[in-house]
Amino acid sequence: MYTFRNIQFTTEEKAKEVLTKLHAQKDKYGYVTVYDLYGFAGTERSIGDDTYGWFGLGGARVKPNNFNGFEIELPTPVDLYYNEKVDHPDHYQSETGMEVIDVIEAFTFDLKGIEAFDTGNVIKYICRWNNKNGLEDLQKAQWYLAHLIKHVEKMKKENE
Repeated sequence: MYTFRNIQFTTEEKAKEVLTKLHAQKDKYGYVTVYDLYGFAGTERSIGDDTYGWFGLGGARVKPNNFNGFEIELPTPVDLYYNEKVDHPDHYQSETGMEVIDVIEAFTFDLKGIEAFDTGNVIKYICRWNNKNGLEDLQKAQWYLAHLIKHVEKMKKENE
């Protein structure tokens, strides 16, 4: 998480208002820029502030600062010209920024073939179901789990 130290608010309400505007801008256009943040906060903007920003604001919050005021804590801004939607889509990230690919790698590093593939797909569909395809993703996870169980049972019988 990242805090812009040069943006301070005297009231919690003003900080929340700016955060609400950031969310609305992100919802309308699919992204919000640092330029937008400075504009909503009434702070001077700079050239280049429009090239960095956020495709997602998961975990963003208003918090008190050490100067008897408030600030907005946001995810670290990214280069908006980098294809974030391809490399880090929102439906594969938790609210804290953890990515499904990292979880899959952690839990399949010692698996091979069908076991790695099916386990990875179960994790993927379980993690994204609520943010992408709903019931369809739960059914896909169920299919890959059933396929994995059949494979493990087959391998067990062959090794007996």
